Amino acid sequence: MALLNNDSGLSVRKNIVISNETENDLKLLSERMNKPQSMIIRELIEEKAKEFKKVKRVEAFKKTIGIASNLIGNKTIQELKTQKDDV
Repeated sequence: MALLNNDSGLSVRKNIVISNETENDLKLLSERMNKPQSMIIRELIEEKAKEFKKVKRVEAFKKTIGIASNLIGNKTIQELKTQKDDV
């Protein structure tokens, strides 16, 4: 594993295998976007990873809502306040 220095800090060199069609697509994107191929690959991976991380956070949030609703049941805030006053 080779570590490289670039503008954003240390990077790791990876060798990947892609189809001829994907290679042509990558070349096209590189030309049209005026960016190095490695930058295009990096940005696409980061973009997709952000999507997955967002989905994971939303799922975790929904689980906490489910746990919280099980603790209080199907009561409104007003009902909970009334119940608190009764204690």
